Formats: sequence, structure tokens, C-alpha cells
Amino acid sequence: MVRKQPTGKLFPSAHAVDRECRVMTALAGADLPVPRTFRLCDEPAVIGTKFYVMEYVERRQLTETALPGCSRVGRRCIYTHLGEALAALHQVVPDAVGLGDFGRPGNYFARQIHRWSRQFRDSATEPIDSMDRLMKWLPDHTPADVQPCIVHGDFRLGDLLLHPSEPRVVAVLDWKLSTLGDGLEDLSYWLQEYHFLEPEGSYTLPGADLDDLGVPSESELMATYRTLTGLPPIENWLF
Repeated sequence: MVRKQPTGKLFPSAHAVDRECRVMTALAGADLPVPRTFRLCDEPAVIGTKFYVMEYVERRQLTETALPGCSRVGRRCIYTHLGEALAALHQVVPDAVGLGDFGRPGNYFARQIHRWSRQFRDSATEPIDSMDRLMKWLPDHTPADVQPCIVHGDFRLGDLLLHPSEPRVVAVLDWKLSTLGDGLEDLSYWLQEYHFLEPEGSYTLPGADLDDLGVPSESELMATYRTLTGLPPIENWLF
């Protein structure tokens, strides 16, 4: 399969397929479901943009978070496996896989807030008071730095491929936002799926009967993640 950078004007560092290829290649030796990569071409003249080639993975791709069509047992297994995959990623030692220089040290959240705030302002078409308040609140409540790990940056159901018939993850995709940072960013980004509504008619988790679906609760997945990573109780979860 070919993964290429979009054409046209891009934000700085956006759609960095070369960076994505590097982290996937580095994680090939780790116990993680990451597709193999074969070749990166950073010469745009070949097909008009940067690209790389990776293996094709037989899979299902489910994007509706309530997992319609799956059994109760299957849903629980899938969500548990998602948590296990995320914890396994954050347990990889960056230096051990050649990614010790994959991100700038320190101030991870502060840099994220600065970058996304700047990009929001650059692309905004009208004033949004709630965003202005959020961009002011976040820097005032930033947690202390921790030992950095490899973070995916966009960890969610839609970026994961499932086995064609078994309830387990076979590939984690879309590593363009990966860097070294705080693993809680990945965890909290994923678990927002328990709170944010999707378009009407979608089968999503907010308001659903999780017990009836067989889906673990948010607190269960947090507990699973903490157990696997040895993380203490999470403070400042609102942030």
C-alpha cells in the first residue's frame, strides 16, 4: 500500500509521512501491531508528493464506537485489546528502538497547546469565545513534565485495523502526529470517545448502555492502562 502526503499548501509539520514511516519502521521489532514498511521516497517529483510503501493488512475497519454487528464478548475484547496496545506502545523505550531524538525534550503539553492554538487562529473564519477561553485555561493548568514515551498523537478506533474475524487489533495506522511526550495525551484523546457525540444515526458510546453492549467503562479502561504501565492514580484528569 502507498501512503502519500497530500498535495497543495500544508501547515508546517502537517502530514509528515516521512516521520510516520520512521516511527513505524522503528517499532517493527517491538511487540506492537504495526504494518511493515518497505521504502520511503522523499522526492516529490516521482508522483508529485512524498510517499512510502507499507504492507497490506487483511482487516476490518470499524469507525462507529459502539461497534454495531459485534457481539458483547467481541466488543469487550476489542476495547480491552485497544488499551493493551496503547499501554504496550507507551512501554517501549525510545532509545532502545532508535527514537531517542524523535521529539524535543520537555514542555510537551505547552508545545502542543501553543501549536494547536496557533493553527486554530490561522484557520479560524470567525471568533469563537469558547475556544478563546480554552486557549487561556489550558496553559494555566498544564501538568508537570514526566519521562517521555512514544505517543501516537491520534489514537482512536478509526485509526486501528481489526482482524477480519477475531476481536483484536492487527494494525495501528496514522502515525503522522507521533512524537515523544506524555502517554496520558494518547489515553485521554482515545477516551474522549465516551463523551463526544457523532452525527445523528451513528452508533456511538455517549448515552449508550455500556453493560448491554459489553463495552468496558471509561474507568475500567483507565484502570487496565494504569495496571499495565504501572501508572499511579491520575491527577488533573480534567486537563
